[in-house]
Amino acid sequence: MSFELIVTLLVLLGVLLGLLQERISAEVVMVIALLALVFAGVVPVKKAMEGFANETIITLGALFVVAAGLQTTGAIETLNSLLLGRPKVGTPIFRLIAPVAALSGFMNNTPLVAFFLPIFVNTAKKIKVSPSQLLIPLSYASILGGTCTLIGTSTNLTVNSELLRRGDTGFGMFELSWVGVPVTLVGLPLLQPV
Repeated sequence: MSFELIVTLLVLLGVLLGLLQERISAEVVMVIALLALVFAGVVPVKKAMEGFANETIITLGALFVVAAGLQTTGAIETLNSLLLGRPKVGTPIFRLIAPVAALSGFMNNTPLVAFFLPIFVNTAKKIKVSPSQLLIPLSYASILGGTCTLIGTSTNLTVNSELLRRGDTGFGMFELSWVGVPVTLVGLPLLQPV
């Protein structure tokens, strides 16, 4: 085995152990892994820095800032009452996740889930169900809704930037909707437990 392969496997093992132990936050574990690969000469410095300048990463960072701003200003509570109403015991999950799927088409799904996470945990307490019964549908609903537009998921943004990098034409904002909308309309009702 080559030196690069051995180092990469060791770093991968270190990442897995670091993530499992949860003593260090995930982003710190990943930066340490990247630095280890750079210092070992496996990844060139220029290649390592390209990820931080990627427009997809910058867009995701900006969306996290928007979500944090909405949360600190109290807009999140207003949105909660507007979108979810006053859920009570027996409220259908579909009623809670449909707005999330709709919003996910126009806001990246990763910060959207981070935004709705505390709301859904509080809602789970109010309607007396396990948080996992709401959080898993929340995640899936955001993914389904994100397939409807270019900015809906990080994957769409990454594929689009790769197409542009290769000189191809990128996706239009709603070019993926003809597939995403029907998949979302079929998928959302399936998230309702039987």
